[in-house]
Amino acid sequence: MKYKSLYLTVALLCCVVLAGCEQPVKTTDVFGPYYMTTLKLSTSSDVVNALTAREGELVSQSGSVVASYGTAERGTELWFNMAAFDEDSLAAVRKYAMIVDESTSLYIMSPKRSLRLDAQAVVPASLSDEPYESEGARRIAILKMLRRAFNDDMGQVSYDSANLRSAALSAMNALNMVVQTLEASPALGAQLERLEGMSFDSMNMGPGRVRMVLQNDIATVKIKAGAAAEGFENQPDVRNM
Repeated sequence: MKYKSLYLTVALLCCVVLAGCEQPVKTTDVFGPYYMTTLKLSTSSDVVNALTAREGELVSQSGSVVASYGTAERGTELWFNMAAFDEDSLAAVRKYAMIVDESTSLYIMSPKRSLRLDAQAVVPASLSDEPYESEGARRIAILKMLRRAFNDDMGQVSYDSANLRSAALSAMNALNMVVQTLEASPALGAQLERLEGMSFDSMNMGPGRVRMVLQNDIATVKIKAGAAAEGFENQPDVRNM
């Protein structure tokens, strides 16, 4: 009888904990449009049609940028997909996707805070052809370019949504911490291409990792912090960059 009471208590406690926690958004759902967009090939109409078809998300659009975004019921998770297009060819030249979980629940079973930001951009020839002291210096310059581009792109679409502005702030904080880490120790730029990436400290999320892969004129960047950064080099999406 005593054991039966104990089992009942544990079961009730689990129900309370689970009821107080949100079901996490599936990462594959968030990053689907990002992987479906191919820089220099996907057109603005392709991307706009894909993003506007996503159920439960809002869309903001300017002349050259489109973003879809959503939030969990209690606002603990925010995510977005965004793409920027060449004004002449209308082909995608930059794309971004992010999910951030800022849960602060005290429940033991609740997930840790986490952030994942993926970005890819066509690198202008004027930047890639410039002489640099080292390959690490080149990568730092490209990351700074990407940060400026993200800030400019997001500035075109975030004006009509507090949720999108909040998500953008989280992304910019992560980009700023990566750049500040590299500015303090430029030699770390050589670590960006490694599978394990470069480590940095995120202000709100905890330890993070960033990796950059350059292929011809396209730079691919992946940033993870908090729980998302655990086992970074073993994660399939990191290994397959």
